Order: sequence, then structure tokens, then C-alpha cells
Amino acid sequence: LEAVGSAPMARAEGQEDLESLLQSIHLSPGFDSRARRALGMAPSKEEVAKAARQEKAAQVQAAQAKIKQVADAAKTTPERAKKAIDNAGGDGELALIMLLSEESARSAKKVHSVEEKRQAAKLAVQAWALEAKDVADKIAALAAVTQ
Repeated sequence: LEAVGSAPMARAEGQEDLESLLQSIHLSPGFDSRARRALGMAPSKEEVAKAARQEKAAQVQAAQAKIKQVADAAKTTPERAKKAIDNAGGDGELALIMLLSEESARSAKKVHSVEEKRQAAKLAVQAWALEAKDVADKIAALAAVTQ
């Protein structure tokens, strides 16, 4: 039982020895990372930080690409596309649907507004025609009386 429990302890001590050895010989960064992989060691703090920076840069680039794609598809500004994506919880498809439905609603509202204006103009023309007929009738009545 004691031998089984001491194997991880010996491995940890061996890793510490390898770590101190690699630090003492000052290898170039590229060779250091290769040596760590070959020895089965964990990556250095610098390698972990570099990987994290690369991951963050990739996420930012992917987000910008998603914003551009949604903006192009919805024919809107990148700012509106970013806001829609944020409101959609990062879901580009939902953001696109939201933007397109807003545009559709705006178009429907314009059509409705134009229809209301057309109807109001039609009613105004009818009112003017009725007023003109009334004036013509009054003039005809006066003409009949004066003859």
C-alpha cells in the first residue's frame, strides 16, 4: 500500500526537479516549451498567459466577424448589429431575426402611414367636392332668383 501511495509523490518531486533544472539552464523560449512537452511537464506561466492572450484575441476576432456578418445580412450599421447581438445574448441568428423583424415592422408602419395619408387626402377631396357642389347650388339658386 505504501508503494502505491508514494508513486504520485515521487512523480511530483520529479516534476519539481525537472522544473528547477529547466529554470537553471535558461533555455530559449521555443526550446523550453518543446522540452517541457517532451518531458511531459506542465506549460510555463508565460506559455499559459500567451495561450490565454491568443484565445482572447481569437474570441474578439470571432465577435467582430459575427457583428460584420449580421450587419451585412440585415443591411444595418455594425453598432446596431452589435447591440442586437448583445440583446440576443450573443446569438447571431436571433439578432438577425430581430433586426429583420424591426425592418419589416418599420416598412409595414410606413405602408400603413402612407395608406392613412391617402385616405385622409381622399376624404379632403370629397369634402372639397361637396363644398364646391354646395357653393354651385347656392350660386344657381341666386341666379334663378335674380332673373
